[in-house]
Amino acid sequence: MINEQVYERLFRDNYAKLYYFAYDFVGDIDIARDIVSDVFVMVWDKRNEMDPGSNLPGYLYKSVRNKCLNHLQRTPHDLHFNDLIELSLKTEDTDQLLQMEDRIAEMNVVIDGMSPRTRHVLQECYYNNHSYREVADALGITVDGIKKHIVKAMALLRDHFNVKKQKK
Repeated sequence: MINEQVYERLFRDNYAKLYYFAYDFVGDIDIARDIVSDVFVMVWDKRNEMDPGSNLPGYLYKSVRNKCLNHLQRTPHDLHFNDLIELSLKTEDTDQLLQMEDRIAEMNVVIDGMSPRTRHVLQECYYNNHSYREVADALGITVDGIKKHIVKAMALLRDHFNVKKQKK
């Protein structure tokens, strides 16, 4: 049985990682957010049946991957579904999961290097799952201001990983 404290820690430790994992599959911010949120709701609903000693992060990754694949199967897209299936099977490899963890740790370093306000907006929207409107109201700025911070944060992350990719 998973109690509220274990669930909160599981959410806090894994939401951002799972969000970026889902985003890699679906390429859409809102859909990735919805998929990860749905998985956490499912875990909460099944909390009485789950063992906190089991590999919960692994379960979360597989659940998010499956929801992403289901979404892509139902949605017109540029990639072929079979290519996505192959990609998902490859991500089950332990080495690739470790590489993904390294990439997430690297993203956290980039996020830590952002301006305090941009970092705060990103964390509130994606780690704490607040809407742009909620964050804008809390900071006393417009929703467009929040969007500008998100665009800036995503550009910094994209630039960092594109530079790294070009060096390889």
